Amino acid sequence: MESKIKGGGGALTRNDLSIKHDASVNTEKTQKAQADSKYLKLYNWAIANGILMPSLQFPIAYWDEGIIGIGAKVDLPTNKAFMFIPTVLVISPSVAKKSLISSIFSAYPYFFAGHDNAEFDILLVFLVYEKSKGSSSKWHTYFEAINDLELLCDWSENDLQQLQDPLLVYHAREFAEKISKKFDEIKEVFDEHSDFFPQGPSLREYFEWSYRVLSTRSVEMNELSLIPMADFINVSNNELVYEYYDADVLNSKANHPEGNIDLRDFLGSSVKGQGVLENDRWTNRLEKFLKKKQGKEAVKAIGAIWEVDRLFQELESSEDEEDIYIIDVKDEINDDDEIEEENEEDKTEIQGDDYIIISTDPYVGIKQGSQILGQTKRMSNRDWLLQYGFCFENNYYDSFYILFWTPSYGKTGFVSLQDIQEKTYQTELSAASLSLVAELICVKPHKLNLEVLKYFRKTLDYAKYNLQQPFFKASPTNIDTEIIIVDQALDLFTSLESKLSPLSHDMNLMNRNLPKRLKYALLYRISQKKIIGSQKNYLSLLKGVLIKARENGIEKHMVEKSVKNVKAMYPLMRYLKSLWVNIKKASEREGK
Repeated sequence: MESKIKGGGGALTRNDLSIKHDASVNTEKTQKAQADSKYLKLYNWAIANGILMPSLQFPIAYWDEGIIGIGAKVDLPTNKAFMFIPTVLVISPSVAKKSLISSIFSAYPYFFAGHDNAEFDILLVFLVYEKSKGSSSKWHTYFEAINDLELLCDWSENDLQQLQDPLLVYHAREFAEKISKKFDEIKEVFDEHSDFFPQGPSLREYFEWSYRVLSTRSVEMNELSLIPMADFINVSNNELVYEYYDADVLNSKANHPEGNIDLRDFLGSSVKGQGVLENDRWTNRLEKFLKKKQGKEAVKAIGAIWEVDRLFQELESSEDEEDIYIIDVKDEINDDDEIEEENEEDKTEIQGDDYIIISTDPYVGIKQGSQILGQTKRMSNRDWLLQYGFCFENNYYDSFYILFWTPSYGKTGFVSLQDIQEKTYQTELSAASLSLVAELICVKPHKLNLEVLKYFRKTLDYAKYNLQQPFFKASPTNIDTEIIIVDQALDLFTSLESKLSPLSHDMNLMNRNLPKRLKYALLYRISQKKIIGSQKNYLSLLKGVLIKARENGIEKHMVEKSVKNVKAMYPLMRYLKSLWVNIKKASEREGK
């Protein structure tokens, strides 16, 4: 019998739930998902409660694992709003504080106020309460459809070892301890309010479920929130825009389009957007410039790689030149004040409070038949794994973390896992926290990492090499010194690479149908190895440039006038320009 769902853009039939070919669609598991009553009930519940998404298809199962996601029925160009969720469906601390258990949150201020995790703890308790209500909960249908709540700390010891990262394994174990500690702490609230919360084994079960739901599905807007249906949008590099709106404003702008965002889907039918589908977000300024007429001829004419800057004046700074949001390798590395300031800047602009709308951003559209993908944070695969239990391929913001001792405290080199476990910094360096005596360096794949070179510049034994110690060590000043430093950096990355399985071995494994955990482990370590490999390539190229520059001068490094050579030199541009400027200034001082 054909099932029909009313609302959200007309009738939706089972036939409508098929999607145009997308390589990531798992056809077999999509058919099973579409036959699963919990997803049909969820869609019915969503539409009946006012969620509008006429341009979307749900459920669609993706990848070998059959992860449930959402597909685009039509092209969704840039600045196109495609999902409208009434805020009355959103689960947030504000909602919890207006519920029947509101008095609990004011009765225990040491749990639910005055610390960074207060919103998480409020939602945690509220979810346990709502989950325990069963079918009488307003969100019961939504809860029943939530699955795939596994965290990294749930992996077996053998699975964790596949990450080939002892420090990440250590932090995964810490995460498991953190969850257990949280239950032990907050159990006081549950025990003293047994009229609201179940007792016995089911309490721990609901707690574990609630913790994982919040960890894997919540988003930070003006407050930490669970947004039903929106949390079925899986993660990728794409960035989606989440905003609050009044219903009257939405209705007016949908009927009389104005401004940058196309809100016409709010009227209940899919409307073709006016934006573009092109995606050049992940191309740097050089790549964008090469697409322009005469672009290739212009770059071949430059005398030095830093001269490309003058060609890019009208181009927006590219993603590979922007900083990323970092979840620190260790909580002790946090600068709480700085993190709080970033979070304040990221608070969502409120244009009302009736709906949360989700739209494509000004840079990236979504083609018909493609999965709706997006992220609300820029994080490395390490942080996605540790915090959310998964990672993804070609994460543009992936990074390789290196933790060094700060030289000024009398200790240099790597901070070892043993140092972290035993907190040797407390006894050896009299430091209360690791952040006081350690430097966290974030290595990205798209450009030469200058922080590693700066570290070796600060720790180099200049007397050993009969070199004059520079007064300023933050940037390069001497070619002979830099060749030694580049060699040390090369040795570092070669050593790191030697501790991992060969990249070719992992790439071959990825071609197989793998268990989910092994797949995530491979994605993680492949990306780490690619980052290490890219730094080795940059450093090897740089060493060759420096050796030639010792005889010919740094400004004559562009021996081959070709686009290929410009592309190769581009990741070294900031370094080479700094060295050239410093040598030039030193020469001018000597001439006076």
